[in-house]
Order: sequence, then structure tokens, then C-alpha cells
Amino acid sequence: MPMPWQAEMCRLLSTKPMPEVKTLCKMEMKSPFFHPSVAVDTMDTPIIGFFAASGTGKTTLIEQLTHILSQRGYVVTVVKYGHHEANPDTPGKDSDRFRRAGAESVFYAGPNSWFQIRQHPTTEQPDPRQLLPYMDDPDLILVEGMKGGDIPKILVHRHALDRAATPPSPSPLRADNLLAVVSDDPHYPTQLPLLPLNDAEVVANFIMDHFFLV
Repeated sequence: MPMPWQAEMCRLLSTKPMPEVKTLCKMEMKSPFFHPSVAVDTMDTPIIGFFAASGTGKTTLIEQLTHILSQRGYVVTVVKYGHHEANPDTPGKDSDRFRRAGAESVFYAGPNSWFQIRQHPTTEQPDPRQLLPYMDDPDLILVEGMKGGDIPKILVHRHALDRAATPPSPSPLRADNLLAVVSDDPHYPTQLPLLPLNDAEVVANFIMDHFFLV
């Protein structure tokens, strides 16, 4: 049975994440001895965003990464940001009518799946960390379409699309949160790690190494 001293060790080592600590702390999060504040301080869920021009292939890359990492045993959550209202329901159907009538949250439950539509008070897109309470304890969160924010990001580049060669100006990418470039151009000019667009296994390994996933 996990002991209280293990939770204290997680807290003390929170600034030095290591695979062994991650595994132990994930055990502790399920222990009655483990205080929630320790879980929050120590076990920040890894989040990584993918930024690219339209048509570059970032959706395909995220799809491939989701499959690879899921097959390796990780719980992966994907957050897709868009420019339109998030409404998977059909306008005029029952659950859509309930939402428009003022329900703060509407659930649709089917035989094999369910979804929730939840209103939020502003027109700004929520930070993915604000969505964590609604997720199923993921090991990793992959984000598509969030250009701003301070989450770590990977730039996806395709040589055939010249407009994707550099981020737009002013760039939403900062030097301190851009981790790597994924490109089909082996000569892409960057001092960051350059990963092959056509080999998602290599990209998955990079993500695992960066976030100490074991």
C-alpha cells in the first residue's frame, strides 16, 4: 500500500520530474494519503500543441500520434480549437433546444458514447488546462488549432506550402515554448530539433522523451 512519505517525496521532487517519480506519483494520486494539492503541484498533465498552416498535415500527424501513443498504453486526450461555436448537435433537435433554452450543460447519451455541450460565459477560447476537470485523467493532451497561449508547441511544416515555412507575423510562437519543428524538408532552417513529418514514430518518441513518459 502506498505510504504518506511517498506523497511527500513527490512534493519535494516536483521540480525534478523523472520517470520513476512520475510512476510513483501516479500511484499516490489514487492513495487516500495523497493530498490533492500535491497532485496538482507535482503531476501537471503534459500538454503539447501543434501549429501549422492549413493543409500542412497537422491533423493527420495528431491522428497518427494518438494511435501510436494509445497503442503504447497511454491515455491520450485531444483538444481541437475552432473558429465556430462548438455544437455537435443538430440545430432544432431536443438537446440543442435545451441548450438554447438556457441549460448551462446538456448531455446526450447514446448506446456506445455520450457527449456534453457546456456553455462558457466569454467568447474567448478556454485554455486547455481549464478543461482538465472534464477529462478522464489523461497521460498526455494533444492540442490542435490553439495559436496563442503559453503551452509547449511544435511547428508543423510542409515544403510544398511556402506560407508554412515561417510563422505569421506577429508570431504566436515564443522561443521559450517552441519545442521542435516537424517537416518534410530535411534542410528546414532551425536550431530546434528537426523531426520528420513522414515518421510519426520519431515524433512520438520525442514527445515521450521530452515529458519523461515511461
